Amino acid sequence: PCTWSSPAFYYLPLLIHTGYDSICSAGKYKSLIAKYQSVNITLAHGRPINEALSCLEECSNAWIDTSFMSDTDLEILIKRGFQDKIIFGTDFPITTLFDDTINSDIEHYRLLLKQKYVKFGDEQFYKWAAINPEKFLKNN
Repeated sequence: PCTWSSPAFYYLPLLIHTGYDSICSAGKYKSLIAKYQSVNITLAHGRPINEALSCLEECSNAWIDTSFMSDTDLEILIKRGFQDKIIFGTDFPITTLFDDTINSDIEHYRLLLKQKYVKFGDEQFYKWAAINPEKFLKNN
């Protein structure tokens, strides 16, 4: 098994849930991210955004994904220069549990992809969906 002390841990990317509760806010993880600089760590949802920004500013191995992230928060990340640290995320299958109007998962994700693409454009979306994930997984 892979634990915090396992050598394998230092080569695997990590995704951590963040939220508005004090037990899972992004700032709670800053010391962990700073301690394990060789591990790329994604702060899923990037919440709260001010704490996620602080992690991004201080830790080069911190990343953010777009799942359940508002367009306003994405715009803040871009304006602050972190467009190269954003990874497209869906939070599948959780998102389908909260919306009874969605006919299928495929329809939901097509709509989500289209909305982000239209809102942020080809260049940004390509970074989030292709370039940045490759950098994240290669750990560079």
